[in-house]
Amino acid sequence: MALIDTGVDYNHEDLAVNMWKNPDEIAGNGIDDDGNGFVDDIYGIDRYYNDVDPMDENGHGTHLAGIIAAKGNNGKGISGVAWTGKIMALKFSSYENYAYVSQAIGCINYALAIQQRESYRMVMNTSWETPISRNPSKTPSPPQRIKGS
Repeated sequence: MALIDTGVDYNHEDLAVNMWKNPDEIAGNGIDDDGNGFVDDIYGIDRYYNDVDPMDENGHGTHLAGIIAAKGNNGKGISGVAWTGKIMALKFSSYENYAYVSQAIGCINYALAIQQRESYRMVMNTSWETPISRNPSKTPSPPQRIKGS
């Protein structure tokens, strides 16, 4: 599962075992082992800060990762719907929930490149909002949204 959000706390006790790890990258050696343009991209990437540490500062991405793939039957926290699913952390938004579409596209492109390289079947999860969706009184009615599309 490519989780494109605010990142994921890949050290979380319910998630660490189910984090995707780049099979072609050697952690901490300072080399882009897989030749994808990202040095030491172990758990995914962070397009917000343009680095390879997709640690969640907001909590939203970690919350979603728990719903999806928190380790089950371990006596801790919660159980996700896919106990053994793997989460690829792709961060495009900050703790303030600001981001650019180009950052999200960068995450999508990364996931698709890994999918093609590794012949994975992959699902992508995105859970985004726009500033207008935070204030229902400013949200256009459905006909206006369709007309403006």
